[in-house]
Amino acid sequence: MINNKDHDIEFYIDAEIYNAELVNFHPNINTASLSLSRDMFHKYLEVIPYETHIVHLAS
Repeated sequence: MINNKDHDIEFYIDAEIYNAELVNFHPNINTASLSLSRDMFHKYLEVIPYETHIVHLAS
């Protein structure tokens, strides 16, 4: 998402992950992990140039 210069994607995320207290990501390399609190993750989603779709996937 960060390197997409055309900004031509939409972001879909499961509500359970969106509402998790902590989310983890691989920052462009799968040998490292980045952890964000729910508040920091939501702030990030507010500033990226993509529409976020929160969906409810079956458990």
